[in-house]
Amino acid sequence: MALEAFAASRPAGAPFAPRPERGAAQRWSGPGPARATGAEFRVALVPVALALAGLHASRRGETSPRRRSRPRSAKKKDDAGELVRPTFDFAYWAEHVEEVQKNADNRQFNCDVAEVVAVYQEHRSSAFELQQLAKKRNEHAKSMKGKMEPDARQALIEEGKKIKEEISSMEAKVDALSTKMNSLALAVPNLTHPDTPIGEEENATVLRTHGTPLSSENAGFKLRDHLELGGANLHALLEIPAASPLALILLALDLVLTSLIVWKVPFTNVDWEAYMTEVEFVVRGEFDYQQISGPTGPIAYPAGFCWLYGSFRWLALELSQVQTIFAGLYLATMLVLLKIYRHAKAPLWVFGSLRCHSIFVLRLFNDAAAQFFCYFALLLLLEGCHRSSSLIYSLSVSVKMQPLLVCPVVGLYLVLHGWKKALSCIATMLVLQLFLALPFLQANPWAYLRLAFGGPGDLQHAWSVNWRFLPEVLFTSRAFVLSLLLLHILLLLYFAHFRWIPGGFLGRSIRRWHVEPVARAGALEPKQLVAMWFTCNFIGIACLRTMHFQFLVWYFHTVPFLAWFALGATSLQRCLGVVALTGLVELSFLITTHGQVRGPDGRSWNTKGVPSWQGSLILQAWVQQRVKEQSQQREMLDLFDFESGGKVSGQKFLYFKNGAALLELALIQWATHQAVKRGFQPFIPPDLVRAPVVAGCGFAPRDDEATQIYEVSDSDLCLAGTAEIPMAGMFLNETLIASKELPKRLVAFSHAFRTEAGSSGSENRGIYRLHQFSKVELFAVTRSEVEESNKMLEEIRALEEELFTELGLCFRVLDMPTEELGAPAYRKYDMEAWMPGLEKWGEISSCSSCTDFQARRLNIRHKEEYNQKGNLQFAHTLNGTACAVPRMIISILETFQNEDGSVSIPEVLQPYMMGMKVLEPKAH
Repeated sequence: MALEAFAASRPAGAPFAPRPERGAAQRWSGPGPARATGAEFRVALVPVALALAGLHASRRGETSPRRRSRPRSAKKKDDAGELVRPTFDFAYWAEHVEEVQKNADNRQFNCDVAEVVAVYQEHRSSAFELQQLAKKRNEHAKSMKGKMEPDARQALIEEGKKIKEEISSMEAKVDALSTKMNSLALAVPNLTHPDTPIGEEENATVLRTHGTPLSSENAGFKLRDHLELGGANLHALLEIPAASPLALILLALDLVLTSLIVWKVPFTNVDWEAYMTEVEFVVRGEFDYQQISGPTGPIAYPAGFCWLYGSFRWLALELSQVQTIFAGLYLATMLVLLKIYRHAKAPLWVFGSLRCHSIFVLRLFNDAAAQFFCYFALLLLLEGCHRSSSLIYSLSVSVKMQPLLVCPVVGLYLVLHGWKKALSCIATMLVLQLFLALPFLQANPWAYLRLAFGGPGDLQHAWSVNWRFLPEVLFTSRAFVLSLLLLHILLLLYFAHFRWIPGGFLGRSIRRWHVEPVARAGALEPKQLVAMWFTCNFIGIACLRTMHFQFLVWYFHTVPFLAWFALGATSLQRCLGVVALTGLVELSFLITTHGQVRGPDGRSWNTKGVPSWQGSLILQAWVQQRVKEQSQQREMLDLFDFESGGKVSGQKFLYFKNGAALLELALIQWATHQAVKRGFQPFIPPDLVRAPVVAGCGFAPRDDEATQIYEVSDSDLCLAGTAEIPMAGMFLNETLIASKELPKRLVAFSHAFRTEAGSSGSENRGIYRLHQFSKVELFAVTRSEVEESNKMLEEIRALEEELFTELGLCFRVLDMPTEELGAPAYRKYDMEAWMPGLEKWGEISSCSSCTDFQARRLNIRHKEEYNQKGNLQFAHTLNGTACAVPRMIISILETFQNEDGSVSIPEVLQPYMMGMKVLEPKAH
């Protein structure tokens, strides 16, 4: 049985003087119900302690147990989980519920402090009852002594059994409450410094700025970013975000091409005539779907289609005007797709397709509008706008029901953000559907639901593109239809369980009612979400019994991404594979569009193929060739090898080589030497740490949503995301002698491993975010006084400022707001360097005071003197980054670049660079 202690010391990071010392009974935190008074405890403990110490000394041949100046934990178990027993300050939380809850809300942590306190108070009451039962058992045992009648003894025996059962039951209750209490307490963040700004990153206070930001204007030449300077190979260049000048040029050319198509190519009137005939009923006030029909049969589209095309009819727009609108819709779709590819960190591809132009501006299919809304909904999801995305997705379904193909991924993605969020967004979708369909539902609800969402109507063999090679008898058979449906369901289940849901259908990630905002960003990487969306859509398209010609627009633009995502080969092979697959898709739609189809009204049409199909392939091949030529002709420093890193380890891994390798070693040595000169003790800690230690530092690696941590399968080991974790774990269950050992100043070099889940945008370009990088970390342990830990935080911050000033960087110091603080941080400063090539401020360092947050979870205590009895206090821990190598390399390359492509090495690093003063470019 393990009873939770009543908290003894003041709260984590409390910005006020310590409370008066409590009695020894309140300070006791060990197992067992007994809580002796201070005098009783000391009298009972002294002879036991002396006897054990004497026995230990005799075994070691020592004469005195006091020769050991730093006592360690008496229990050394192999299981770290047994050693990590957090001690939360429940008593303080109980006294300041509103303050602690407000602090958690300001930091966007999802916790219920009142619930934690209620469980704590119930646990405390139950523990007291257990003590009373133990006392009752002892008194009962005394009453059993002596002679008595057999009946009386039997009665006492029965009473003793009853007491034992009550104790057993109460012990189980206390243990359950203890587990629940600790589990809830893990979600409560540290208190916050009173001067910390409240709000998001935009609310950070800039304390000071060192230097003047460099720009092309004041440099006198065009500045380049680190990828251009470093000479990234073809693989890296292909991953340039899609907002490049080349993309804008190609979109401009596409605008010219689209205009020429509208102007010169004859318009196909069949579908437009059918649409206008159908919406004419709605314009005249007919809302009964049973009565609405056109040349191609009864209306088969939801209400959004009626309002969209009905507005064209009501405004009496000319055909050329509508074509112009759809030409703009086509270009808007291209822009949205480029933005999606950028979020997914995918290469820049050209989406030129003669058939897609035809679908948009020559046929005016409702597929075009529906697909634009569908892609726009995906973009909003990538931007984190869940409710807006739900509205736009529902709008796309209201135009045509094909967006329902990605419905499983939309629902799954929302569920991964909590069922509360999912149900809210689903309700938003339903409300919009009801609003748009209200007149039709009032007129004839069954007809509307049956015709708008009842599935495809007359599916003629001649209309099909994908299964047209099958005999018509097989194509129309029920067995074939059911086989495709079963295949569709099985494929979705397979991908959902093995590829999309963390932990599969049995994982915790899909069983959560609410997910904290901090964890939502890490639910899925943008690339994963795009892959899920496109794959789900592709599965649905592949399993359709008939795919009409206009259905190309539903997946043509996804083919380059899916091919690039699936082909785990070299960049050139990926490039060729993407071009080949995209070209084959285009070709298949251009050369199979011949055949005669018949409408319900008896009319027949002979579909015509497009005579020229080379445009799409030529455009894409030209772009890839130009990128390859640029990468081969440029003179470059040859610092980074992304292609080999991707081949060996995957994306966001790379090889530093030549000057970059030397620069990393120089930065590590220089930063470590500077810290050691200022009194910091050097360490190289292990990179693998036990999961309970990681959790004790506030990183929670075993949670499904804590995706920044790499876990080692079939073990409790994790790859450390920072040296802070193993350095804090070094003091696990330690009691430090403050007068001799505190404060401790440590500097550690290690590798950092991070999944970087949820990160997107320009910050992912190049080496700004990597899965593995080198880091020099500062770590400190102080007494429990907030004044002392605050002083140490300022010392670490000043050291970091000195380092970056000596390097000659332009940087600024920010006091970070509440929503940017991790759970352990009491106060946090960030250092951001100006990165001229990226034209942005980028974080290169931070330092935090965690007060006693980590110490309480790792049981790091201190006392003033060795022979001091009782009054142990939880220490305060602090951390800071002396040098995060990749971002320092970015800052140095972009700050000290020269017009000829060379980079001057900062003077302080030159002694560590084998005499090199300048990194010179090499011709390729």
